[in-house]
Amino acid sequence: MGTDEVVGTFEFDESDDPTEFETLTAEELEAIDKIGEHGFKFISLNENSLVFTRGESERRYTGAHRHKIEEIARALKNDVREHEDALGIVSTNDQYVEFFVRDVRRGGVPIGASNPRWNQSTGNCGHEVSLTEDGRSFHISNTDEKACIELSPTTAIASFLIAYSFTSRHAARPLRGHTLKVFFSEARSENELAQEAIDLTERLCFELDAAHGIQMVVAPRERFRVTIPRTPAPEGGIRVRFPKMRLPREVSALFSFAGEAADNPPFMFLSYYQVLEYHLPLAARKEGLKSIRRELQSLNFDEKDDASILRLLNCAERNRNSGEEDQMKMLITECVRGDILREFFDKGNHGQHFTRRGPISGVPPINSSSTNETLEVQVAKRVYALRNRIVHAKDNPKYAEMPVLLPRSKEAGLLAPDIHLVRLLAIEVVVDSQG
Repeated sequence: MGTDEVVGTFEFDESDDPTEFETLTAEELEAIDKIGEHGFKFISLNENSLVFTRGESERRYTGAHRHKIEEIARALKNDVREHEDALGIVSTNDQYVEFFVRDVRRGGVPIGASNPRWNQSTGNCGHEVSLTEDGRSFHISNTDEKACIELSPTTAIASFLIAYSFTSRHAARPLRGHTLKVFFSEARSENELAQEAIDLTERLCFELDAAHGIQMVVAPRERFRVTIPRTPAPEGGIRVRFPKMRLPREVSALFSFAGEAADNPPFMFLSYYQVLEYHLPLAARKEGLKSIRRELQSLNFDEKDDASILRLLNCAERNRNSGEEDQMKMLITECVRGDILREFFDKGNHGQHFTRRGPISGVPPINSSSTNETLEVQVAKRVYALRNRIVHAKDNPKYAEMPVLLPRSKEAGLLAPDIHLVRLLAIEVVVDSQG
């Protein structure tokens, strides 16, 4: 999330002056102390809104109305937690999950007063509902799945945990709008609650979109952006030259589009991967020509000998039938400079990202000191496996251990080092193709 972004819809007046803390009641001060036990630090009272931040070093401001502060303290005591992937909360005590949802057609703004009018039939599910009288909310249930889904005004605890600002304490005001709640009538663990609730919510979003064109989506917990480090400009300024490189428009367009997809890391990775994919036939041709020349230069080659000719044919056939992973190995081995690749791993500040303890599952690790496989082969295997995790969503046991990497998942937000790697490979391959 960029430092200039505010999550949610806030109303604030920059002229507000923090009121002295002594105006708080004893009950409010007690609630503030209880909230502080969960990592929140109270910093000011702006009219009727209390402003908090998390920890000393994190510039994340959030707020709550004074009359809701005790309710928030009780909810935190009941172990309400933030959802791991989505912008939402999970309450194991009350067996419900609450999600912040966006209206895609209106630029991703929160669902609020602009909601369509819904059929508000609630049935007899037994849950306490919070429908508004204007028809902008709904509560639906299913006895078979023992669950209910409700779109209604945001709860105080959800507003406190998921509506926040990185810019100013003045922006930290309670969230206004609606959230989507999923209630369960049978006990589930925290993980089961979180997973089943988001599955139900995304099924609902699919049906609303497919049947009615209502593009409501669950907001991710963070809006991840991948930043490409800039090379420091020389003292005399950046030297601009007339383009010397000749490359197909498809390649330049894909490379440029990757930069536009900075807030969708898997898509950004795929755009750079497609630059590599465009050049895979080049790698196969290079390897094939090298093999054929090797046979022709052999001291035992005899153009009148059938066995010699068959070896030539086998070289061509072997490269023609090689799979995409093998072609990727050829491409990186042939077209990427080894010293540049090694420098990326030896001097890059990647921590444990490319190791077995890294955050991306289902892809091979990379050990630049390994003697079993070349660094180029290790890189090719990882890049290809990661591409498969992004594009393969097949209902097939073959892919059971390699689930699809979803665009707004926690893993997606941790792809930056892999994206930097595939970008480097794309540049190297494009430059090599100029020869």
